Amino acid sequence: MIICGVLVQAHPDSLNQVLEQLAERKGVEIHHTTDDGRIVITVEGGLDDGVDETLLELHRMNGVLSASLTYHYFESDEIAGEQNHETFTA
Repeated sequence: MIICGVLVQAHPDSLNQVLEQLAERKGVEIHHTTDDGRIVITVEGGLDDGVDETLLELHRMNGVLSASLTYHYFESDEIAGEQNHETFTA
């Protein structure tokens, strides 16, 4: 599992357009927006879900001025499976 916190700065005139584009992206959750174009999002997925590509696409979106990674969490599927197994057998 990968979880990334990202601060996206959109041009204020393009804020609604950027929000629509973000809402269409798999694994993207919008948490907060401001009138001056700042958007707080998380991007979440597994190793094969294209989280890395989603982060790169943020920079190429029309209306996006910048996208800054503020948090990154990684847990391998193997470790996650072991933790889940321990939870169910304990």
